[in-house]
Formats: sequence, structure tokens, C-alpha cells
Amino acid sequence: MTASAFQSASGYPELSLVLDNFNRIYREANLSYTKLVTVNDSRNHSNAWHVLPLKVERDDKTVMSDTLCQSNQHLAPDTSALLSAIPAIKAYAFSILQPTGHILPHAHEHPFVTAMLCLQDGGDAFIRIDGESRYFKTGELIIFDYTHIHEVINNGAQDRIVLLMLLENRLHQKTAIN
Repeated sequence: MTASAFQSASGYPELSLVLDNFNRIYREANLSYTKLVTVNDSRNHSNAWHVLPLKVERDDKTVMSDTLCQSNQHLAPDTSALLSAIPAIKAYAFSILQPTGHILPHAHEHPFVTAMLCLQDGGDAFIRIDGESRYFKTGELIIFDYTHIHEVINNGAQDRIVLLMLLENRLHQKTAIN
């Protein structure tokens, strides 16, 4: 049997600082709502997925420029300052999935994890990875190995809003060393 793609927040203690600042982050996500951009790729067939990129990983710089991210950081200065002070966090963005939205199954190549701080759960939204589902709950983190095939579905009546954070996969590093 394979290990779960989901990981425990205890493996990423620096994220407790993010949790401690939930209200500030939530406020900035709501204030920047009108500046979100639609994700225009094969994962977003319904145009219901929108992001506010604040810092992108190297591979995404061809799609979302540093200039765009710097402009967006002015919309979320507290969140940007907090996350940029945590060296383990490589990229971050606000992500909105509207009701009836579906981010189609996909996987990534790099050995990262995505940590999602749920700012608003949408009422009935979940992520499915390798057949295992986790429902979003406001104020909670979901951390997963994003090299596994994953999808997100929002069956709720409200937007699902999360802060996405990309970190090095510590479980992968331990496995690679052993």
C-alpha cells in the first residue's frame, strides 16, 4: 500500500506563524478579490478558478511575471512580508474556486508540497488525491505532495478561498537520503 499524498502540518512548524496571522491574511485576500486573474489552462475548464499570484516558482515565471507579482504584493503587503520572511516557502498566491468549479486532475514534476490555508471553505469543497478526499475547513491547513494527481471540486454555495504556499517536500528529501 502506498503512503498518503497528504502530509501533517507538524512536519512544517514554520506554518504555525501563518496560522497565527489568519485574520490579516483573510482580510487581504478579500481586499484583493477584484484583482484576481483567471487561470487559463487545461486544468480550468469552467473558468471558475482564479488566482492572485504574489510570488511564483521559477517555472511559472514564463506565465506570470515578477512585475505582476510585485504589483500584487502591494495589494497584500502583510501577507507578502510574512511569507517572504519564511525561507521554506518558495511561492505563494491566493486561490479562489467559485461554486460548481472544478480544477481538473493534474500533477506537477518538481518535488514540492502545496500547503493550503483555507480562508473560506465554500460550504462543500474538497481536494481529491489518489482517490483520497479532504474537505476544506476554514482556518485549517491541507498539505499534500503535488507530484500526485490531484483535483479540487467546489460543490458549495460560496467561493472556496485559500492561500497556496509551495514548499520543499521534506518527506521526499528524507526518502532521497535513505
